[in-house]
Amino acid sequence: MSGVPVSPHQDREGLTHLLEELKRTTLAYTTAAADSHGPAVRRLFGHLLASTLELHSELHAFLVAERLLASPPPAEKAEISRLVKHHQRSEQETLLLVERSLNGPDSVEDGCYPS
Repeated sequence: MSGVPVSPHQDREGLTHLLEELKRTTLAYTTAAADSHGPAVRRLFGHLLASTLELHSELHAFLVAERLLASPPPAEKAEISRLVKHHQRSEQETLLLVERSLNGPDSVEDGCYPS
């Protein structure tokens, strides 16, 4: 260390910047794992992702404990339920679209999915 005093504001800035970089890194590892063709490479990015997520979680908890970062408010149950239903509908629509594109438009009745 250089011996130059660092203000709490500078500490907070540096640590929150690091937190943002860890978040960006997790996105990059997630993309790399999804785009990987070989299982060994996919596993490697999966391990890197898990390690980076753990570091992000630990740093976030530290920043909240030191009051350098506000704790996020709890999620509303109604909002979570709404998002889950939205994603389930989206998944069903995607499955129907895939089925139709693979087998032709007459292969699946609207709203019915093969098991």
